[in-house]
Amino acid sequence: MIILAEEGFAEIEVKKSKFLSYAVHVDYFESKLNLLKQEHPKARHIVWAYKKTDEYGNVDLKSTDDGEPKGTAGKPTLNVLSYSGIDNVAIFTVRYFGGILLGTGGLVKAYSDAANLALKNCKVIDTAEVYKATIVVPFSKTQHIFYLIEKFALTVVKQDYVPDGVVLEILGKEQLVKEVKSACEACH
Repeated sequence: MIILAEEGFAEIEVKKSKFLSYAVHVDYFESKLNLLKQEHPKARHIVWAYKKTDEYGNVDLKSTDDGEPKGTAGKPTLNVLSYSGIDNVAIFTVRYFGGILLGTGGLVKAYSDAANLALKNCKVIDTAEVYKATIVVPFSKTQHIFYLIEKFALTVVKQDYVPDGVVLEILGKEQLVKEVKSACEACH
């Protein structure tokens, strides 16, 4: 299963209309929707779609056009999700109307392009290749360890501070996670 590791964002402009698209893990659906409504009170539409897969492989797909003509916004976004291969993801696209009507074909293309770009700009991981480790990093070595984490494109899923350093829970390919863990152990 391929899942989102880090949120993606994209902004496109089509005939003076702005489309701001966000790809987030489906667990953050409600909070992201509420946040976008607060951050963009003057936006004409906040279109969304999500793809949620449970532990048994059952897929739940939902979308809304949020006032756009039927089938021109939510469904194209959902199509992007369906063919992306990414599970448990939601895409929100905020539209600021630019005064020029795009027509049904223009709307479908704009929402699809924005969603595709948001997914392209996010970080994903294949759970079949995921290895998880917890490491304790002394404060004096945090810069070096974070450099390695970024270099190896690992994901920090949890970060806690302790008196002598930082406890990190990291995810990534097993060999790379073990390499960072070894570098951290050499610090002690």
